[in-house]
Amino acid sequence: MIKDILSPHRVLLGDHTELRAQRNASRGVSMLGGNLVGNTRAEKSGVNARVYKNGVYGFASSAEYSEESIKSVLKAASDNAVFLSSRVSSGSKILTPIPGIKTMNGEINDCEQKIYIEFAKETDEYIAKKYPNLVSRSVSIRSDSMEKRLCVNDGFDSYSLVPRSFVYVFL
Repeated sequence: MIKDILSPHRVLLGDHTELRAQRNASRGVSMLGGNLVGNTRAEKSGVNARVYKNGVYGFASSAEYSEESIKSVLKAASDNAVFLSSRVSSGSKILTPIPGIKTMNGEINDCEQKIYIEFAKETDEYIAKKYPNLVSRSVSIRSDSMEKRLCVNDGFDSYSLVPRSFVYVFL
């Protein structure tokens, strides 16, 4: 689960500001003829901010999810909004905030890599036992997920996790 380091920065959020973190994770295990030939795990995360001023949005992002990058993207997005708003007419609409607080509490468990390996081994062993005369067999287990955490100035924060899993068997 992506750690919430956004909420403490709520005090830095100005008029209609959105601060978002995203984490993409992927895993893979491959077996060929009963031998483990692939075992991968990757994770990427980042943060972005969007600030609304005088009818325009300023945006900034960073491929790093840290306290420093949060402060940096908030400042850059705000600076971009100020710059862009100086280039448009002054009659632009102002967004009205909707007050409220909504938070997500709870943990989402991430299973260990060995679970993927054990599942691939069990699947491969079943195939080998059931079909002993196969010339070749390959089992591949894959998963990926996209996780997002959003912190906005009006308090309507959100969290989402979209996981996917794939099992490939080649005979």
